[in-house]
Amino acid sequence: MKINKIISLLIVSFVLLFSACEPQVDEQELHNTTNVEGVELVATQSTTGGNEITLEMVTPGITGYWDYNLGKALTNRTTFVYPIPGTASFTYVGTLGSEFFTKTIEVEVDQLDHDLDQDWYDLVGDDTAAGKTWVFDGGPQPDGRLWWFMSPPNGKDGAWTVWWNAAGECCPPSDASGKMKFDLDGAANYTYYADPNAEGQPGSFVLDVENQKLIINNGNILGSGNEYGAVVGNPAGVYEIVSLTEDQLVLYVPHNGFDTGWTWVFKPEGSGDTGDGGSAGISSLPISFDDSEDYVSSASGVGFNVVTNPQQSGINPTETMVGEVVNAGSQYEALTISLANAIDFSGSNKTITMKVYSETAFPVLFKLETGVNGERANEVQVNHGGTGWEELTFDFNNAVKSYIDGNQGAGEAFVPTGQYDKFSIFLDFAGTTAGTFYIDDIEQN
Repeated sequence: MKINKIISLLIVSFVLLFSACEPQVDEQELHNTTNVEGVELVATQSTTGGNEITLEMVTPGITGYWDYNLGKALTNRTTFVYPIPGTASFTYVGTLGSEFFTKTIEVEVDQLDHDLDQDWYDLVGDDTAAGKTWVFDGGPQPDGRLWWFMSPPNGKDGAWTVWWNAAGECCPPSDASGKMKFDLDGAANYTYYADPNAEGQPGSFVLDVENQKLIINNGNILGSGNEYGAVVGNPAGVYEIVSLTEDQLVLYVPHNGFDTGWTWVFKPEGSGDTGDGGSAGISSLPISFDDSEDYVSSASGVGFNVVTNPQQSGINPTETMVGEVVNAGSQYEALTISLANAIDFSGSNKTITMKVYSETAFPVLFKLETGVNGERANEVQVNHGGTGWEELTFDFNNAVKSYIDGNQGAGEAFVPTGQYDKFSIFLDFAGTTAGTFYIDDIEQN
């Protein structure tokens, strides 16, 4: 009897134990707080028909974001200046509680009475409806210049660093002579032309000024096709803006089909044209910068201006004009100068002198680009002592072959004997010195 009581007590204990371990499920469900029709969107223009617009979603309990065509605002209220006249539809994307929804509101823009960000005018021109056409700043044949080249991956800080000057040295893209047009005629329109006579392929674009990105929809830019066995560019059409001015558009992708970066350099159609994609250049050496000339045919990473000598001292004490070179601080930054009359190295005069102002010591490289008859590119490097104005002497009797894709004897001794109508100047050649420097009086001796 006693044993039966003990067994009964144990059974009751086990029942209580397992009952206590059973989970208590409190099921909760998401419920809509309203329906799509109940979501109220409000658009306000700061002037009647004007292009400064405020969009608001004013219904309580709703969260989401605005897609206003130019970008996205992760908020219920946003104000922006819209660049396109006509009827515009803006979309709010949000959640009702248990489901997502989209709803649009239309705004009529009759006048562009608020200025756009300058980047818009630089990209599409002052007449935004007429638009602006861009072409490669070089080519379409290899010309030694930097306009479509392999660069380091992972970030646009290295976009001007050249790993392989594809278009300049040997291998331009198949659409090197093409063009691309951007306009705001009723929408953000983009048109791609594979060559000057090709039929235009329409698409659209987004200029993300805040994040400095250019996004191409339903198309892509020049030089982004399947080149040499790999896609050069970004199939998603997203490009980082390295430079956008009235005269230059430089784009970059951190990862292309070769697992490297890639850089594109464009100019407005018709600017600096000679029929071969380059500036006609100045007449010939010597160059003193004292005349109004288009001295620099291309600049890779550096800024260039002609200014009154701000450092009147030493060997250059007079108030004359000099070339101002602004280094950004990347390797292999250079400016290239084209000449209408080539430098002749067929005789014994194989020395170039140039005055350089710097308060920092660094190497200066003077490179003769590929000659007018295909002569081998070659270079001389000398050191600047950082003592202000110094005259540097580049003796091409002691030149070496420049790097070309595939090496091709780079660094080997070479004495030029031909004609060269283009040269490049590198201040702190492979270094990363940033700052403002000056050059003057480039002469052949």
